Amino acid sequence: MWYQKNSLLVFLTLLVMTLSVEAKDSHSKFAINGKMGYFLPQGDSEVDKIYSGSQVFSLSGMYNLSSAFSLVLGLDYQKLDSIEEDKWEVAKVEEDYLRIMPLTFSIIYKIPIGNPKGFLPYIGGGTGVYYTKLKYTVSEIPNQYLTWTVTTKRGEFPVLKVSKLNLSDSHSAKAIGFQLIGGFNYYLFSHLFLTGEIKYAYAPISKWNDIDVGGVTVLGGINYLF
Repeated sequence: MWYQKNSLLVFLTLLVMTLSVEAKDSHSKFAINGKMGYFLPQGDSEVDKIYSGSQVFSLSGMYNLSSAFSLVLGLDYQKLDSIEEDKWEVAKVEEDYLRIMPLTFSIIYKIPIGNPKGFLPYIGGGTGVYYTKLKYTVSEIPNQYLTWTVTTKRGEFPVLKVSKLNLSDSHSAKAIGFQLIGGFNYYLFSHLFLTGEIKYAYAPISKWNDIDVGGVTVLGGINYLF
């Protein structure tokens, strides 16, 4: 299970990356944000049964509508490796992953409590398009299996096939998803804040029998206000 294999990595991520940087100047309108963190698939989902959690890299832009509300456009990148053992004795598996790239649009509300130069919590939510790719590649198939084709179907995922003439197979799809966001900013100095963020996403892919590629993401990064 992911909580056994990745507990240390999750702890280090929470410890080191719960901080990110955001801007403070109320007269500024635009900000850019770079984050890193960790993604955990939905528990007991098709994704969770086959793939491990993954590091996340995130880039976003923010437009401040007012001192309380902001619009955020973001792009994440996460690549989940398979946790299944190689079942094919005749071929070595080189790649077996699920890549998810959510392009999201959100609105956040900055809760007016605390010191403007201290702890500033926020909540929010939004929607987005979750671009997803499933890929399976082997290094070679022995000559005695020249016409043999490996076929595997994992739950509701698409069928993957490799053969002597085609050592790799992949499928791409996209989903419309929704996310809820919670976090905090902590003021450092002009134009810079420390920020911790957690978000929950739901993103079923109808093309793949409604497999949900959402989950929980913990993030931290650097935000610079212009």
